[in-house]
Amino acid sequence: MRKFINIAALFLLLPATAFGLEEDEYYCIQVASSPGNLDLLIEEAKELQNQFPQVRVEKIGHMYTVRVGFWKDFKKAKSALSEVKQLFPSAFLRDCYYKPQRWVFPARTETEKRANKIETRETATEKGIPEKPGKPSTSPLSFKWEEEFEKVKSQIKVTEPKLPQPLKQPTEEEKRVETASSKTTTFIGETYLFVDDSFVEGLDPRTGCRKRGRELIGRLGYRFVTDLFNSFSVWGDIYGGLGYQRFRHTTRRKGWWDIRYLYLNTRTFEERNTPGYDLSLGRMPLLEPRGFWYRNYLDGLRLRYQSTLLNWYLFAGGRFNDSRVSSSEERINLQGYRYLVARADYQYYYRQHLGFFFIKEYKKRFSNLNDPSVWKGVRPKENLNWLGVRLKGEKEWGSYWLDLGYMWGKRGFTDSIEQDCTAYKVVTATYYKGVHGIGAEIGAKRLLGDERNKGVGFRFAVGQGSNSRTGSTNFYLPKISTSMSYLFGPNRIRYYGELANPDLNNLVLLSLFGGYKVGEDTWLEANLIKYLQYKISPYAPFSRYFIAPNGKSRDLGTELDLLIDGEITGNGRWRYVAAGTLFIPGGAYSGKLDQWNAYGVFLRIKRYW
Repeated sequence: MRKFINIAALFLLLPATAFGLEEDEYYCIQVASSPGNLDLLIEEAKELQNQFPQVRVEKIGHMYTVRVGFWKDFKKAKSALSEVKQLFPSAFLRDCYYKPQRWVFPARTETEKRANKIETRETATEKGIPEKPGKPSTSPLSFKWEEEFEKVKSQIKVTEPKLPQPLKQPTEEEKRVETASSKTTTFIGETYLFVDDSFVEGLDPRTGCRKRGRELIGRLGYRFVTDLFNSFSVWGDIYGGLGYQRFRHTTRRKGWWDIRYLYLNTRTFEERNTPGYDLSLGRMPLLEPRGFWYRNYLDGLRLRYQSTLLNWYLFAGGRFNDSRVSSSEERINLQGYRYLVARADYQYYYRQHLGFFFIKEYKKRFSNLNDPSVWKGVRPKENLNWLGVRLKGEKEWGSYWLDLGYMWGKRGFTDSIEQDCTAYKVVTATYYKGVHGIGAEIGAKRLLGDERNKGVGFRFAVGQGSNSRTGSTNFYLPKISTSMSYLFGPNRIRYYGELANPDLNNLVLLSLFGGYKVGEDTWLEANLIKYLQYKISPYAPFSRYFIAPNGKSRDLGTELDLLIDGEITGNGRWRYVAAGTLFIPGGAYSGKLDQWNAYGVFLRIKRYW
């Protein structure tokens, strides 16, 4: 049997249209798969059967999989996907074959009854006989409305519904043909353009040097995957960029090129998500969905194991060079840091996960002490460790998550003085001390309404901290974290605040967020965030656009982010996020500001073709 192709690749590689379809291939929606749990998968199929077309459970090799529909038109398949994802958020589009002999649900007799029912309704409609009112459609070839039947039917290659045939074992000749056809070399690639634009009017201290800035970054790149010797795959993303950056009265322009990732994997493209071990070598993505522990690209070696219920991997490496100039997608200034990362995820009950993390972050010495700026920063000496546990899951009412972590080790610090109204600083002292602390985040979100076009959610996060930099109680997130994830729309945003974008050290944070779907893949979203200090301190963990608080109050302030984010598919693919953000300082800044509010505008656009 041909190994399945999971289009929702771990690295968000390519849309389904990049593969091209053979004459007997269609777009379909894959909902779930498992080597066992057939009864559970059949229950999922029954849940979908009265709302979506051609719901079935297929047996492919040793795997059972729930799939929906057969479409030739990508837009129609994508439209159906948005509805299916309201019930099963992990569903994704893929290309598939119309092979009834692989169906194990629905049973033959049930399918015949449904087919006869469709034919009876179709004949009655042609004769002008109205259906009995008040009964919803039960046709497996219908969307939520019976009039969609003909539209769906037109997307299926056969005129009449085909009934599943009893399962049969392939002949030796069929096995040879299938094996030969699967040994073709894969090459998939796409070009992209990424534009990141921001304008910020930050806090205005009484010194008269407002923390204002502007960035305009453009990147043109090419990413690809290719099979090598029908045994390995090579994944790559190489780009060149131009950037204009301004902070206060300092500007810089820079052109550069970089490798976002380029690595060899011991599996082919089609094999990459099948159970078992694999090994990766090179610059690779270390991605976890919410970016709380990490979401970045590092050079090194990774051993990974995947199965239906248990997934884990070990990574060792670092960032050997770092020419990036923008942190719009991941943290930068990681050159010289070394990492050991271990992660395990166990699905202990259906869609309920328990995860564990261990991260070691090490840097041998301080760097950039003689030329620090808001763009380069000082890379401190570090030897830190994190041990974390995660609970997450999906329920009928929505999804939830809990992260709890403990950090310990030694970390470097600097004392510095800002140079007038510029982006530069002068380092006056460095020191290296032991730190330890606890950090946590808990949250949940829910989709509302019959069409699941509204959403609400909350998150609460806390990181221990002391009331002075010489204290030992602190919780810092790893430098490879991003704190970026999805609210409800298709794009990741900084869920701790687009403007404040803080670390968790000495911070208590409460966020209430909501969204409303205004288009097929477009969401209007709002994120309201309240910031308090864990202990009163003259230091704040915010972005470069903030000044030190007064050390007299825990109330750092409130941020409101209003966003629109979405995706446009058709002739190429567009993804975009536009955000307007307002920060209202709290009592911790009383007596230190000339201008009371800070605000910013952020725009990120990606174009793939």
